[in-house]
Amino acid sequence: MTAHESKYGIILAHVYRKSDPETQRILGLKATAIDAAIKRGDIDPPAPLTAHGKARGWRGFQLVKMIERQLAAASQRRAALRLPAVRSRPGRVRHGRGRGGVRAGVRRVRPAALGARLCAGGRMRRQQRRA
Repeated sequence: MTAHESKYGIILAHVYRKSDPETQRILGLKATAIDAAIKRGDIDPPAPLTAHGKARGWRGFQLVKMIERQLAAASQRRAALRLPAVRSRPGRVRHGRGRGGVRAGVRRVRPAALGARLCAGGRMRRQQRRA
């Protein structure tokens, strides 16, 4: 790769300062989250850009290495968590989806049916009505 080529939208020879909005876009973090990630060790600390100044930043190739390291770690975590495929039950009904006026996940139950299911007296009355 030459100095003008890019990977992941990052110019490899470019200097990205820690406080630059472009760096925040690349890392997907705001300034305080970048500081926290550096303290945790998730992101390499930025190198000083001058011998005597406060300016700190990364070269583009350093950001690419960090991104590739994070992608590899995510791939390993995904492989470790991979569970055997579970088939869903055929004919399963998902209640509360697409019904007007009903909250998601809540089924409507008629009071008469509820009473008949919960108490023996309801069953008895229902059986007496049938006879």
